[in-house]
Amino acid sequence: MLFVGRKPTRHRISVTDLAFHITCPFLYINKKIFPKLTTAMLVGKEEHEKRYREHAEKAVPLSLRQAVKLSYEEKMVGREVWVSNGIVGGFVDFIEITNGHIRVVEYKTTERGASWLPSHIQAILYGTLVKDIGESVVVEVRTFDEELYFKKTIGSSDEEILLKGVEELELNTKRGIFPRRPGPHCSVCPFRDRCGEVWAARATRVHASPGAAQPPQEM
Repeated sequence: MLFVGRKPTRHRISVTDLAFHITCPFLYINKKIFPKLTTAMLVGKEEHEKRYREHAEKAVPLSLRQAVKLSYEEKMVGREVWVSNGIVGGFVDFIEITNGHIRVVEYKTTERGASWLPSHIQAILYGTLVKDIGESVVVEVRTFDEELYFKKTIGSSDEEILLKGVEELELNTKRGIFPRRPGPHCSVCPFRDRCGEVWAARATRVHASPGAAQPPQEM
């Protein structure tokens, strides 16, 4: 059965914003102040809207909990499904539920977008928000042609990513301080020119180091 989520509930922080802040607070604040609308973003927006329209024509409105209950009778498939814990919220691109087991998929327009760390964190946050609703949750990041770039089974430790992320975002917002957090993501960051030579050099060393932290790739 095809379904669409019900009306969004109130929330303070979007999943997308939180994912960027967890990756790098400096990246987060620059995207808020200097939003960059790229061709890839426009193409992605159009593709999302097209797929949603085609899906919604045959779908019924359900809450995620209702969809999980029905999934024991037949597979449930949803697009643009709203999830929230009252603090963090956002629309999941695609959800498939079979016998209470949830698969969450975030779609990205390009390989670059699908392989970028914020995309993976975004998927983990969505998975964490629905973890207590189903039997199990697996999250994936794919391109629109279904090429898989990231896959992870959500566990209890992933809740810490969300909780600590919210705490840090609210603290930095209160202070008005958004520090840089160099890492592999710097190589494709649209705001790396704002970090200066020192930060760029440090990010290059982190990215090149054999021991550098890499996003989990549970393929």
